[in-house]
Amino acid sequence: MISYREKEMMMAMKYLANHTNEFAQAVLSANNSMINEESVDLELSKLPNVSSYDDIVKLARENGYEPIFRIEDLLSPEELEQLDKEYKAIKEDFRKQTGLNKTDAVFIITAVILQMIRQVFQPKVNFDAFKSMDDRDSHDKTAEDAKDNDYDSEKADKYKEDAKKDKTKGSRYYYARLDEVADIAHVPYDVINGSKKFGLKLNGKNHRAKTLGHDPWLGYIFGTCNILTNTMSLGKDNEFRTVHIGKDKKGSPAVIAEADAIKMLEYSINRFRESKKTVGLAVIKQAYHIKSDEYSKEGLSLPFLQLFLDSDVIKELCESGIDYAKLQFLGTVGVQTILSEFISYIISVAHRITIICDDNKKLGKDKIITKEEVIQSLTKKKTLNEVRTRKVIVISESIASIANAIVISGIEVGATYTKNVELSGKAIKYLDIGGYLSTVIHLFSDIRFITKIKKEFIAQAVEKNYKEKLNSLGI
Repeated sequence: MISYREKEMMMAMKYLANHTNEFAQAVLSANNSMINEESVDLELSKLPNVSSYDDIVKLARENGYEPIFRIEDLLSPEELEQLDKEYKAIKEDFRKQTGLNKTDAVFIITAVILQMIRQVFQPKVNFDAFKSMDDRDSHDKTAEDAKDNDYDSEKADKYKEDAKKDKTKGSRYYYARLDEVADIAHVPYDVINGSKKFGLKLNGKNHRAKTLGHDPWLGYIFGTCNILTNTMSLGKDNEFRTVHIGKDKKGSPAVIAEADAIKMLEYSINRFRESKKTVGLAVIKQAYHIKSDEYSKEGLSLPFLQLFLDSDVIKELCESGIDYAKLQFLGTVGVQTILSEFISYIISVAHRITIICDDNKKLGKDKIITKEEVIQSLTKKKTLNEVRTRKVIVISESIASIANAIVISGIEVGATYTKNVELSGKAIKYLDIGGYLSTVIHLFSDIRFITKIKKEFIAQAVEKNYKEKLNSLGI
C-alpha cells in the first residue's frame, strides 16, 4: 500500500519532470543574458522560488497537480501491455481451476430434475388469497372445492368403519354420535339458532370471529373437541364461554345450555382413550371445515385473534384483507423455499464429497474419506472447489426456475387462447414462487462469493508474481 506521503512525493516528482525543460530553458536564457551583459531579471522570474520540499509540493498543487495517479502515469506502454498479459493469464488460470467438468454437469442435471419433481409435488400457491372478499367464491363453492381437493374421504370412511365399535346409542351432553362426528356438512360451532337466548349475539357474518373452532390453528384443539362433544367454544367477546349444541323443539340444531370447557376437554380425552379412530375422524372433519372456509367470502381470521380481540375488530381485519388466506400463501411460499434450499444443500454436500474423493484419487490416497473430510463437506469453505459447488447450485436453480416460468407461461397462454378458465386456474397454482426466491438469493449470495474468491485469487497471484520479480532482482 502506497502511503499518502509517497503519493505526495510522486506528485512533486511528476511536476518537476513535466517542467524540467521549461526550467532549463529559463536558466539557459539567463546565462546568455549574462554573457551579453543584459538584465537577467526577466528570465529568473520564470523560475519557481522554492527552498524546501514543502515548497515544491505547494507549487505542484498550485499548478493543478494532485496525489492521485492512474497506472498510465506510472508505467510505460510496454509495461502496461506486459501487465495486461499477466492479468489475463491469472484470470485464465482461475477459470481453469474453477471451470465445470462432466461430473459437475451430472450434478447440475440431477439437481434440476429434483427441483422439477419438487415443483410438481410441493404445496401449491393459491392466488385467491389476494381477491377482495366480494370477489371470492361463496362458501358452497369453496366447500365443494375443499371436498374434492383436500377431504380424504377414503381415510374418513376407514376411520368411520373402524370406529363403529363406539357403542354410543344416542347423543348426550359432551358426547356426539359417530354419525354426527362423520357428517362433514355440519359442525356445532356453526350453529346460530338459540344463541340470542344466551346473549351470544351470533349471526352468519360474525360467528367465525366469535368461535374458537374457526381459529385456523386453535381450531384443531377446540373445534375437534366441539365436534366430539357437540359443544361450541367462544372467544373473548363472550368471555370464553362454552355452550351445548342440541335440538330445539322443531328439531333444528340450536344452543340449548351452558357447558363447561374443562369437562369438554376431559370428555374429549376420554373419547380418545375409547376410540382413537373417532377422534381421527373429528380431526379430518375439522381440517376440511377450515379449508372450506379459508377462501370463502367471509374468510378466516389470523390465528389466536379470538383470544385477544373483539369480533368487530377481527371482522374488520378480514374485510381489509388481513386474513388467514394470505398467511397461508406466505407459509406456502416459505415451504417451497425451504424445500428448494434443502435440495440445493443435499446437492452441494454430495458435490463437495465427490470433489474430496476425486482429489484423494489424484493424490493416490485411499478412496475412503475420513470423518474430518465429511465434516468439511458439510461446511462452506472459501476454496476454489467451493466456487465449483456454488456454480452448480446457481446454474441448476436458475434452469429449474426458468423452466417452471416457461412451462406455466406456455400453459397460461394456451388456456387464454382456448378460453379454458379451469386449466388457467390450475396451472397458476404450480408457479414456483419459493423456488424463484431461492434462486434470487443464490444469484446474489453465490455470485458475490465467487467474485470475492476471484479477487482474492488474483490478489494472491499478483503478490506472488511481485515477490518473484523482487527475488530475481536480488531485493
